[in-house]
Amino acid sequence: MINKQKIDWQGYESITRFIHEILGTEYGIKIIGSGKTSKVIGQSGISHQIDVLTEQSDGSNTFQTAIECKYWNKKISKDTIMKLWCIMDDANIAKGIVVSKEGFTPDALKYAGYKGIKLLHLREIRKKDLNGKHTLDLGEVKFNIQSTLTRPTITNIDIGSAQIYIRSIEEFLSVYYATILTPQGKQIPFHNYTAPFQKYLKEQNTLLKIFTQSYTPPVGELIIGTHRIPFEKMVFTGALVEEHQNTSQTFTITDQVWMIMENIFEKRIFTLSENGMIYKVP
Repeated sequence: MINKQKIDWQGYESITRFIHEILGTEYGIKIIGSGKTSKVIGQSGISHQIDVLTEQSDGSNTFQTAIECKYWNKKISKDTIMKLWCIMDDANIAKGIVVSKEGFTPDALKYAGYKGIKLLHLREIRKKDLNGKHTLDLGEVKFNIQSTLTRPTITNIDIGSAQIYIRSIEEFLSVYYATILTPQGKQIPFHNYTAPFQKYLKEQNTLLKIFTQSYTPPVGELIIGTHRIPFEKMVFTGALVEEHQNTSQTFTITDQVWMIMENIFEKRIFTLSENGMIYKVP
């Protein structure tokens, strides 16, 4: 796809080619030329450059379509339509299309309708387009995730004056966020002591085996919530355990509308998303 931040007249031609390539697949339309090298020789012997040239067969006959792209900051006048008609007539090209960023003047609309030349208004999306809904919901993707986690689990902390049993995540969190208050009034996070023991359990790399580790108790009191418990010793008990988890997550896939294309005479509207998806607007 074209980098939408750097769109210019060449990018505009490439986008036009891309749209007709995608939409034309259903109808057997093939791109046979585009850009500066896309040229045809007319009956006059003169070479004509065609921005995008397509070919299509109806089963018995094959015919071509010349597409002229105008990335101009003004409406296209009848002169552009007349010039394309002259090229079509000289090169025996059956159909013509003019694509414009800013639309067409009344005379251009009238002359194109008279000659059977299709007009397309292709431009970047504006706030008022599509009732302001510029995001497309492409569907949902559901992931079922099965995982196994190895977690060092502390089951008991013996501080001498009390036994602290940990049987739930809530009890673990109350211990994790506990503090040690020293006689000097300094507060030390208790997880400075629980973390080394958990690291020790990981290093043992043995599942469901109970390990005990003693540490030199700090001078002070352990504060858990409203409780103040003095230290006599510090002995941790725990094990390395496995947890099996099944989780399900659903994601909505969305795409952003980038450009909008209106078929002037047939009153059909298509949108082009940033990811190159083309949708017909109901």
